[in-house]
Amino acid sequence: MKINAAQLKQLIEKIVKEDLLPKEFADSAYDEPAGYIAVFDKKGKNLIASAPIVRTDGPDRPYLVHTTDTRWEVGHWIVELIYPQIEKVFNYIDSELDWSDLDVGSVGTHNGFIWKWEK
Repeated sequence: MKINAAQLKQLIEKIVKEDLLPKEFADSAYDEPAGYIAVFDKKGKNLIASAPIVRTDGPDRPYLVHTTDTRWEVGHWIVELIYPQIEKVFNYIDSELDWSDLDVGSVGTHNGFIWKWEK
């Protein structure tokens, strides 16, 4: 099924108007900053990237990592090389870990990198 620009615009307007987005992904009055996930090299000495965390009113989890707001601490050419690996770290924390076991100060490893929840 092909969709043209006008149909896409109408679909987006319908989604927004009818509030069809899952609550945990929608910006709401309940979203509040809750720190950020910092990703370090495997020795834990060099900060590579960080992404903010917000507390949500979502039904499935109390927090959400905003990977679209990732701040990179390395050069652009390094970002191009390691972006998929860092994205996997953020997605692992966001989707695979049990948020009830995590809090500010939580530390772990994934995909060869160290991550830490910082305030």
